[in-house]
Amino acid sequence: MNVSDVIFRAKNLKCFEVETVMPEDFEFCGSVPFDMMIAGRFVTAKVWAIDRDEAKKKLNEFFGNEYYDEE
Repeated sequence: MNVSDVIFRAKNLKCFEVETVMPEDFEFCGSVPFDMMIAGRFVTAKVWAIDRDEAKKKLNEFFGNEYYDEE
């Protein structure tokens, strides 16, 4: 990623509220990179990204999920 790409991302990041399913065997250890709320197996998180798809991808990567789309 070159400098102009980094500057573009920094200027265009937005906060998205996205939802995913937390795997049953997931255990928290260490810091959590998102502000999140957990209700049962569903997780709603505020994720900084360029668009909603990227936000969903980041959250699912954190949990080790395959891409989950609630819509």
